[in-house]
Amino acid sequence: MNIMMAYFANLAEMSGGLERTLCQLSNALNERGHNILIAVYNDRNAPPFYPLNSSIRVIDLNNQHCSRKLGLKDKISREWYRLWGKESFSRWKGRQRAGLLPRFRALYEEEQPDIILSFNHQTSGELYEANIHSPVISLFRNDPDNLCPQMSKIEKAGVEHSACIQVLLPYFAKSIKKYINNSHIMYIPNAIPQFTRKAYDDKEKTVHTILNVARINPKQKRQHLLVEGFARIAPKYPEWNLKIWGGGNEGKYVEKMKKFIHSKNLDDRILFMGRTHQVENEYYKADIFGFSSSYEGFPNALGEAMSSGLPSVVCSDCTSTCELISNGYNGLIAEPSPEDIARKLECLIQNKKERIGLGKAAALTIKEYSPNKIWNQWDDVIKQVVQEYKSE
Repeated sequence: MNIMMAYFANLAEMSGGLERTLCQLSNALNERGHNILIAVYNDRNAPPFYPLNSSIRVIDLNNQHCSRKLGLKDKISREWYRLWGKESFSRWKGRQRAGLLPRFRALYEEEQPDIILSFNHQTSGELYEANIHSPVISLFRNDPDNLCPQMSKIEKAGVEHSACIQVLLPYFAKSIKKYINNSHIMYIPNAIPQFTRKAYDDKEKTVHTILNVARINPKQKRQHLLVEGFARIAPKYPEWNLKIWGGGNEGKYVEKMKKFIHSKNLDDRILFMGRTHQVENEYYKADIFGFSSSYEGFPNALGEAMSSGLPSVVCSDCTSTCELISNGYNGLIAEPSPEDIARKLECLIQNKKERIGLGKAAALTIKEYSPNKIWNQWDDVIKQVVQEYKSE
């Protein structure tokens, strides 16, 4: 089967959860005998951050690779159109991507894919504008309550005309119906690797680590809550450190946190580590996973931490993390405040037995999301959608 992965956004060197799922799903379907083509709109001429099988083709629909940094004139124009609402802003974005649809139509006519997987609602809208005749599965990679209010009319129409919609949690299958008129909604979670090495395996330590793995971002990932929470208890536990792994373009946000860290004399104990291709090693070496997000789709990093046998502290206002974490069973749920995060971290710091018990329960919980099971589910759904489309 010829399957096209459509993500009319930047895949080059991007290390987020969406990009990882796109690459991993492409590899898995390719290994199951499908021909995979990925259509993207990169802002630079660079490969994906995550590896792809050599037989998978990546077609970049942007032949200019303009810098992501807009000039002052373009920024003023952007904000002006944004003030006039979603439809106005959508038109501005369309002009910034002039040439995308003609190039995509030419690619589509040449390739004639049996099915297209659309990895965000903007792409679904542009596929709708392209007036294609292949079935489309629209993937919702985050909370519909966060994504749907941002949609333009074209984007909503694209999602509603999809052959089906994929969501990451059963709860999302209910919430999306408030916004989208399409009854073909399926629940497929992310695939989580099943690590054999566990953080709770016996190993002598003189230094302990609280770990965070996430894109640096103040509104969604909220690393400042962890930084401020740990700072409250750090003087009592000099053998504990906080390590934050992840990329991002939030320079002022990081600078502000570093100033706070310096004011607390914690420069050598709260560390921003950057990105890594060897994240499994960091889970294995850690003792606690801190995850302060306000919203998520299906958090890969949290799932991987659980697979590694780490007890986690998550925030109560994040629906998806609270779907994975049962308070007191496989992790702890804190209020989204430095004070309560500090309390929950301290509970785990003081009690190694509880850390190990929660970590073992976390590893058991995540077995439900083994990659082979999830990729087989995707394979079955894709075949079913194509079959139904052909029989119409």
